[in-house]
Amino acid sequence: MFLESSTSLQKSRRRAKKSDRSFSDFARIIAAAVIVISVLTLAVNVAMNEIFREDRVAERALASLAKDYYENYYFDHFKETTSDPTDTLKKYSEIGFPSVSLRQLLLVDNRRFAPYASSFKNSRYACNQELTTIKIYPKEPYGKTDYDVKLNLSCSWLNS
Repeated sequence: MFLESSTSLQKSRRRAKKSDRSFSDFARIIAAAVIVISVLTLAVNVAMNEIFREDRVAERALASLAKDYYENYYFDHFKETTSDPTDTLKKYSEIGFPSVSLRQLLLVDNRRFAPYASSFKNSRYACNQELTTIKIYPKEPYGKTDYDVKLNLSCSWLNS
């Protein structure tokens, strides 16, 4: 009987150690999960902040507006009004075409370019439409998509 109770006492101690061990394992798993979730949340927050920051949105919108302007308006108009577009484009490859302000870009085709306007002014960020400009530099072989654009944003954060 003494031997039996000693054995049952050892079994109950083993169960207690096992339950303590499983609780500490469980606590470690929970702690690791909390850390992983926190790191992932932070990474997503930083990524979303970089993607949707007003200055980045304005820069991407201006680049898109410049592309649309040159490829779908300026290049075709230039080609129609110039007898030898390739020769003339070569001259502008170094100095670039005259700068075009954001205000001018938005007025070119109000229907098509109006949606861009909200990217340049909101409650937290605003761009000066006269000082924000693009400058286009055509490059060989002087096709519709052969150019470089220099963006000049003149924007500032607004006080809330």
